[in-house]
Amino acid sequence: LSFSILLDSKGEYYQSYAFVHNTNALLQTRARLASMATLDLRKGQTIGSWKLEQPLGEGGQAAVWSVKHSKEHHCQPGAIKICKVLSPKAIARFQQEIRLLKAHRHLGIVSVRDEGVHHEWPFFVMERATTTFEKAIKGETEGTRLLRESPALMLDLFRGACEAVAHLHSNGVLHRDIKPSNILLFLSPKEAMRAVISDLGIGSSEEEQGQLTATHESIGTPIYRAPEAAYGRHTKASDVYSLGKTLEHVLSRKVPPTPGPGRCSRDTQMSDALFDELDGVLQKACHMSP
Repeated sequence: LSFSILLDSKGEYYQSYAFVHNTNALLQTRARLASMATLDLRKGQTIGSWKLEQPLGEGGQAAVWSVKHSKEHHCQPGAIKICKVLSPKAIARFQQEIRLLKAHRHLGIVSVRDEGVHHEWPFFVMERATTTFEKAIKGETEGTRLLRESPALMLDLFRGACEAVAHLHSNGVLHRDIKPSNILLFLSPKEAMRAVISDLGIGSSEEEQGQLTATHESIGTPIYRAPEAAYGRHTKASDVYSLGKTLEHVLSRKVPPTPGPGRCSRDTQMSDALFDELDGVLQKACHMSP
């Protein structure tokens, strides 16, 4: 890098603007190259104290694998989430997710068991679920038949997810991306069955909204996103809307075709009274005006 030394009338030295400008450009280039680094994950690979078993899911920002502790064999299996993007914004969101999960412990919110950094990639380990509402709806995993044959159990699990969101709201936290794939299901006969809210990657406190997202930035998954959230205005009512569209998906076993109030799909095991009640819930929760 070239720079000049300027001498003013008082004999004081200053670095030139060119030096500062070039230095900033170099730092920005390094940051861009770091964000483009490729994360290579393989079965049997050890990350921290955990050995990778098989992939569970992958998005644009992170990958999730099932893991076992590499040394303590009595330790319960877990699921590791690894940040794939090394941009400052992506890392800040990932770190915020860890902070929110650790700060708001609840039976219906996924718990963090470990955290660390693998080379440059941050990660955390959480409890491992049986499946998600999305996979159960599609019939891809165990527990599907159980849920299909018992609407009462399905609704009870969904109620647990609603209670977890209510817990976040009571503590001033917005989830901002509620959908079937972000609701984990624990269906082991060895423990109480429950639904657990996960993926707080774009979650935020009401006061911090906008710090990690640009003003009027549209976040969340479109079909489950409230109309006002599409313009960057996210409130507790927006999370309720997303819960409503998720319930519509769970009941119909189909992705909601349109935004706004959904309709409850009648099940042969569902009483008329329950059908009417659920239909009313969907109409209210998914109203176009919060």
